[in-house]
Amino acid sequence: MLISNLVSRVTPFLRYDLGDSVLMRPDPCTCGSPLPAFRVQGRAADTLDLRTASGALVRLSPSPLCHDIDRTPQVGQYQVEQISPTAL
Repeated sequence: MLISNLVSRVTPFLRYDLGDSVLMRPDPCTCGSPLPAFRVQGRAADTLDLRTASGALVRLSPSPLCHDIDRTPQVGQYQVEQISPTAL
């Protein structure tokens, strides 16, 4: 879900990626608001599904990996890409 803050002139960002998933409701909001109603599905975090040498599935959060890359002074930008079931 992306939201925009067009009220604050101090904030330089136009959009924020919350990582939340939402669905637009087909019915109006029960509060009586005429604006579109949404139902929050919740956070949808990325995961890496890797296979070990024995074939076991290991599900990892990329956060620890990205945290270490972010702290590497020589790296300005990066992209983590899974190129096979066993390799990044």
